[in-house]
Amino acid sequence: MVKADNSDIKTLVHSLRTESTAYFRQWVVWLGVASGAGGMGLFSLAANLPDRNHAFHIFLPSLWVFLVGVTTAGLSVLFESISISWRGEHFAEAHNREELNQAIGRIPEIFSSPKRLADEANHERNELIDQSNKAHERAERGWARHRRWRLARNFAVSISAIAFVCGMSWPIGYLTLGDKLTP
Repeated sequence: MVKADNSDIKTLVHSLRTESTAYFRQWVVWLGVASGAGGMGLFSLAANLPDRNHAFHIFLPSLWVFLVGVTTAGLSVLFESISISWRGEHFAEAHNREELNQAIGRIPEIFSSPKRLADEANHERNELIDQSNKAHERAERGWARHRRWRLARNFAVSISAIAFVCGMSWPIGYLTLGDKLTP
């Protein structure tokens, strides 16, 4: 049987995944900074207009939306951290399960009559099987929680992106429709 060398493709896939993760992180940072800068820009503009109260009143929806954008961008980082922690739990328990399964495979199963003699002889093996099953349950629980937190992260990033677009759209739309920033 010919054994294929897949090291190049593994390196390429790892490199592309690392690059994708870096771009995603940059996007989250950009969303947070852009929403914060948008809010600060509107504050600065309103503060320099002759009727500040009127301008702040006009920009208030955008300011709230920008606050939501900054907050959800920050929450997405927290959610990603929790997701990665549970992913680590999954891989640690999956590794433990595999080690236990290898140990179980090295211990032959004893069959005997009466059954109690076989149960006594297989006691160590059965304990390892129980430990393996528990490690499997913990690994699956870790993966499920990782996926939930990843979904929460994606939801938070989506809300942040929508908030940025809405925060920018309100003042631009207001001015485009011919409304004035001064009464």
